[in-house]
Amino acid sequence: IPAAGEKVIVQTDDATRSQIAARFGIPEVASFQAEVTLHPRRDGLILAQGKLSAEVVQSCVVSLEAVRQSVEEEIDELFVPPAARDSWLAAGGLTDDALMDAEAVDPFALAEPLETETLDLGEVVVQLLSLALDPYPRASGVELPPGMVLDEQGAEEIEPAVGPFGVLEKLRRIQ
Repeated sequence: IPAAGEKVIVQTDDATRSQIAARFGIPEVASFQAEVTLHPRRDGLILAQGKLSAEVVQSCVVSLEAVRQSVEEEIDELFVPPAARDSWLAAGGLTDDALMDAEAVDPFALAEPLETETLDLGEVVVQLLSLALDPYPRASGVELPPGMVLDEQGAEEIEPAVGPFGVLEKLRRIQ
């Protein structure tokens, strides 16, 4: 990576988008691209900044209808190659005094470690897309079935009063 940084554009073809959709278990990834600028830092870390954009189709969690979504995500990731981590550790890392300082931050603790000296930027942006997808896509106007509620995290669950144990409780009261 040049000292001034390097701009990389990740674009996908139909076959690659089909593989990504199959990997995520979604019907379609209609478009997917990312523009990322890689910046080498003096401490050996690699800063990746940019933006990814995608058009995906997911299945509604209630009706299984196709739900089209636009995904726009900012990329701001830090990576540590093995050589940078090794040289930092050989130099002593954070000293005991620095560890006591509340302002001291281990930059390597904030960075994603790389297995090799090569950064697979395509895999990085695909993983970021997976994190940006709606975990509970719902078609507009679709209501949850009776007895279903959303918990604090947005997950659907059956209310105990009408779930299997609620039904058993009602049967027990009849006897």
